[in-house]
Amino acid sequence: MNVDGRSRVLIIDDSPGVIEFLDGVLSPDYEVSFATCGVEGVALAQRFPVDIILLDVMMPKIDGYEVCRQLREQRMTRDTPIVFLTSLASPRDEEFGLTLGADDFIAKPISPPVLRARVKNHLLFAQSRRALKRQNEELELLVFERTKEVTRRDHKLISAQTSIITAF
Repeated sequence: MNVDGRSRVLIIDDSPGVIEFLDGVLSPDYEVSFATCGVEGVALAQRFPVDIILLDVMMPKIDGYEVCRQLREQRMTRDTPIVFLTSLASPRDEEFGLTLGADDFIAKPISPPVLRARVKNHLLFAQSRRALKRQNEELELLVFERTKEVTRRDHKLISAQTSIITAF
């Protein structure tokens, strides 16, 4: 999320027309950036944190599947939602994309209301997942601190009992 509270969307697609269309659909609600090839998209996602990535499958040099794989290997983008936008519509293509770690698969032509709804839902889910992760980390820290406190108390109690026993 950027400083004005708008979520950041990265579009990786080699078609200027698709980028222009997606920008028109999403820019009223989100900060949109784009890359026209996979290599540029991976680099951009590493330099500037984004909240969701919309990714074409069929691109020159490296395809979207390889881009997805690379993004999932990077710490900075490991948990970023990735949505494939593609003209590939077979269940096998969709299954392959999802097994690589994509969160969704939208077939072209893209319906603007459906795209907006899915982007919003993925962003809300990612936000909830991050909040839950933070809460779990806080709870783990609390358990650690409490365990340390109980251990310290147990050591004091054992020392006191040992002192009493050795005094007799």
